[in-house]
Amino acid sequence: MSEIGLGVSAAYLNGSVSQAFSNDTIESAGSGTISAGTNPLSGLTIGTTKSGATEFSGTISEIIIYDRPLKSDERSDVFDYLSMKYRIPVVGL
Repeated sequence: MSEIGLGVSAAYLNGSVSQAFSNDTIESAGSGTISAGTNPLSGLTIGTTKSGATEFSGTISEIIIYDRPLKSDERSDVFDYLSMKYRIPVVGL
């Protein structure tokens, strides 16, 4: 199995305090914040844009959704589970 393009990602959509993590359970990606707007779930799509004009090209193996932001140790457990299941290296475990 090739490791090109494999990764584990987590995102918390909560307006101006949103965060994204990619292959790291401790350090947030980029500046650490993303703007999900005032209604973060309005138009939420997986695998395409809201309008359906741009498709995701690739494979999504698993999506896990929680109804609350996970604590650091909980997020680490989820990343650990996905890392072992799909043999994807994750730092910060």
